Amino acid sequence: MLGYGKALVMDEDERVPYVALDDAAKELGISRALLWRLVKQRGITRYKQPGERRTLMKRADMVGLREPVPIDERGDSQGKIAA
Repeated sequence: MLGYGKALVMDEDERVPYVALDDAAKELGISRALLWRLVKQRGITRYKQPGERRTLMKRADMVGLREPVPIDERGDSQGKIAA
């Protein structure tokens, strides 16, 4: 059962659940600003329900944000060893 304010929308074609970005940030324990930055950096597709203001993302993409990312994919040179 969903609590108050939880957005869960089903894509009719794929039957894939979506979650509002605000709710995703709460579930991940991060700020909304950090979530937005991660969504943009990783090229995660965002969705809107017609007539709604809330931005949605696929729950599978949210779960993927918990996975570690190799340093070289982010362009972070701190973890690279000089040749």
